[in-house]
Amino acid sequence: MPPRPSLAVGRSRGSPRRTLGVAAGLACLAIVGAASPAVADRVTPKKGPAVRGFVSRSDTEVVVNRYRAKNPAMTYGVVRFPLAEVRKVDEDPPTAETLRRRREDLAPNDVAGRVGLARYAISQKFVREAQRCLEEALALEPTNADALELYGGAAKFEAARRGKPALVPALRSALTAYLGLADGRARAAAAAKLEAEFGFPARAEVLERAWRGVKVARGLTEDAPVTFRADRHPGATWTHYVPPGYDPLVPTPLLVALHDAGRGGREGTTVVGSGRDAATLYLEAASSRGWLLACPTAPTPAWSGDGVAAHLADVVEEACARFHVDLDRVYLVGHGTGGTVALTVGGARPDLFAAIGATAPSAPVAPTAAARAGTAVFLYHADDDPTTDVGVTRAVADALLKGSADVVYLELTGVGHGFPSDALREMADVFRGKRLADAKRPDDFPRSSFARPASPAEVAALGDPAAAWSAPR
Repeated sequence: MPPRPSLAVGRSRGSPRRTLGVAAGLACLAIVGAASPAVADRVTPKKGPAVRGFVSRSDTEVVVNRYRAKNPAMTYGVVRFPLAEVRKVDEDPPTAETLRRRREDLAPNDVAGRVGLARYAISQKFVREAQRCLEEALALEPTNADALELYGGAAKFEAARRGKPALVPALRSALTAYLGLADGRARAAAAAKLEAEFGFPARAEVLERAWRGVKVARGLTEDAPVTFRADRHPGATWTHYVPPGYDPLVPTPLLVALHDAGRGGREGTTVVGSGRDAATLYLEAASSRGWLLACPTAPTPAWSGDGVAAHLADVVEEACARFHVDLDRVYLVGHGTGGTVALTVGGARPDLFAAIGATAPSAPVAPTAAARAGTAVFLYHADDDPTTDVGVTRAVADALLKGSADVVYLELTGVGHGFPSDALREMADVFRGKRLADAKRPDDFPRSSFARPASPAEVAALGDPAAAWSAPR
């Protein structure tokens, strides 16, 4: 069996087309001192300046997408050089993201692949990524001589793996058995045994959230009430998706998607669109990768008002308590006005979102704080969008690129205000490699939402996890 990540402890209707004020709105988009630029190769022609971007080649030419999108149908900003006119192509050095993608692409039982990737990571000075590869390899084959030599010996690995289900199959089996116990006191006794035998801390909020997660409905749940701090959001609902293979012992990426919320009704006071609409638009991205999906319905028309950021934070908190979320891989995306909100709210929360995306956004908002922190940004627009102005997104993309932000902008032709599947897949692929920017993380394993203490909002809505151990169930 492959090692599993551990329970860490310690088409919706849009708003009217907006074509004015783009230049004025971008006056404050200067983004300086971004943490790290996106990966981009550099093509140096025999005449003229070098061009950076995503590079593809044929027998006759070298093509550079300056906006780093990979879709070959994009023409905006794409530079083509006849092969004979290219002096050289320089590839960017590998990044931690590059190594994580390579590791994820390995077969689950590929020991040799993990050892080889670890050796390469060490040569490039990526210590945490090398460590994870070696620990996964040793969990599969504890006596592998090459892995043990690179890691520092069996004693070091035995000490490092204690208490980690990803690295101890017997602990993983014991946790699975815990999930099958109906009696609360029996689970409390089993938790104490887990700690004594395997060093897995007997924390009720970790274990009881996982136990509760066994009963979580898989698939799409539409228009569920928002229960965390419901007094702040009367009548608020969200639609969520749980993949069929969801495992409550495994931290899972979460995609938060915002619908295009126009103004409806004679007075313009009702919300057009819903979380159901967003789920329809983004479900393919979540289901194809086994991610969780959370789609709140806008509490106000066009996501207006001062309470939107708090509302989204409450929805994310509820998702992280109900489902086992990888806190390093929470992504935020929105379409139309939802895209503008994603840039605004996500741009101010580099501590929460590992990547943010805006598809056909309605206003020129640059996620300045997030860009400076190294948060990835994905942008998409169609050049014939009849609802929102493509110039808005082009200007934001240019500002982010100028500031060396980690940004990908995809622009397609002839698809209107929609979000086609090939654009959705590119967004999901960009998000796949992104993790929350944090230079102080101890290792490269995911961080568990179940490891956080239960908040008063969770206790009020779902009950105190610790109370379950004090009485039979």
